[in-house]
Amino acid sequence: MPDFNGVKVFDSSYLNGLLVSRTPDEAVVYPLGLHLFSYIAQIMDSFSERLTLLATTERGNLPVINTENLSNDLKTSFNQKLDFDDAKRNEIKGKYSFSDADNKSLQEKQSTLTTLQQTNYEDKISLLTQKNNIYSEFTKKVNNTVKDLGDYSQYLKRAFNSYKTAKEKNDKALLQSQILKSLPQSNTEEWKNFIKAGKEYSSKLNENEIKKCPYCHQDIVSEDAVKIIQAYATFLNDTSAGELDAATENLKKIRNTINGYDVSIQLTDDIKSIVSDSETLETKLTALNDYKQSLLSAKRVDDIKIFNTDFSVEAKAIQDTIGKNIEELNSLNASKVKKEETIATLQTEIVALKEKESISKQKVAINNYFNIQDKIKAIENKRNSLNTKGITNKSNQAQNELLTSALERRLKDELEKLGRKDLKVQLKVSNGSKGKCSTELVLTGNNSIKNVLSEGEQKAVGLAVFFAEIQNENYPIILDDPTTS
Repeated sequence: MPDFNGVKVFDSSYLNGLLVSRTPDEAVVYPLGLHLFSYIAQIMDSFSERLTLLATTERGNLPVINTENLSNDLKTSFNQKLDFDDAKRNEIKGKYSFSDADNKSLQEKQSTLTTLQQTNYEDKISLLTQKNNIYSEFTKKVNNTVKDLGDYSQYLKRAFNSYKTAKEKNDKALLQSQILKSLPQSNTEEWKNFIKAGKEYSSKLNENEIKKCPYCHQDIVSEDAVKIIQAYATFLNDTSAGELDAATENLKKIRNTINGYDVSIQLTDDIKSIVSDSETLETKLTALNDYKQSLLSAKRVDDIKIFNTDFSVEAKAIQDTIGKNIEELNSLNASKVKKEETIATLQTEIVALKEKESISKQKVAINNYFNIQDKIKAIENKRNSLNTKGITNKSNQAQNELLTSALERRLKDELEKLGRKDLKVQLKVSNGSKGKCSTELVLTGNNSIKNVLSEGEQKAVGLAVFFAEIQNENYPIILDDPTTS
């Protein structure tokens, strides 16, 4: 049966197709086998698609690996179905064996970890620290109370001495001013102002005039008058009353301060447990309050005694206990640090052993995983080698060297035969892809034929192209309505 696939038809309706950009198999009937480039590229793309599908299928066959006890990097790789390099594979394969010794080691480490985690150093450290704080506060309170009461006793002594001095001075001043009491109304403000005015007047007199009375300006000859004048001077210069008031107020303030001072100290069971005689200590603490009361009831310096209660025995017992507790705290803190370090080491070792155990139980599945990944890699390498860029480059080269130059020569011959040698038509090659390239008819200067030539000229060029393409072909041609075409 004859092959009609190569039959070419020329008709005016086909004219546009002859004048636009076309691929080689459109321009000629399989000229010089150039269509094979495209065919090969198609075959390569077909194989590439099949290989991609095959790789996808293989990837779907990858076994699911239980990653619960695996490290994060293995977990990520297996869950995301990633491949491993040779070094990582060898590392994984090195964990295929999980011996009885490994299992025994895992059990022992887990047991040790549980025991360590149940060991509570924190509570012991907290309890000892709390006790030391209680002991220190107790000692501090006792020492401060003894010191403060001693200071208050000294303040009180000085206050009594100041009061005594001011009282004696004031009594003397009062004694010297007794003669003034014989004068009528000597306690009134008017009289006091009168005396002060006489003093101011005397200060302005000369030396001889001072020996006279500032009020009557008569010579002072009477002994009683002399005493009255001396009493006037004592009265005017006396500050003892103010000093006595200040001393009295100071004594009152110190007593109020002592009265408000808290000497109560709680004797807890913790303190009682470390002193040799808690009853004696309680008696000493009571003595603090007794001494405070003795200060408040004191009327003079001689009433103030020295506080001689000694807390040194109890203080030493407390300090010795604090020292022992500090040593124990240091030991506990060191044990705590060592415990945390040991726990961290055990946890790391247990994770590694659990990973090894998990891998050993799944070694068949993991080997299968590696084998499938090898298949996938081989498939992808083959697919990547099926690159049509080289075929396309060869196609362009063949198009330039074989098809375009030959077709262009035949086209010029046909145009000359049709009497249109004046039409400067050229074939322009456009780079293609997938083993194909395109040719396009243009006028000299890359001008579009359809935009420049008339309809008749376009038909002439189209007919010339048609005849040029069918040369050396053993196929029938059809000229459809040649009188109008």
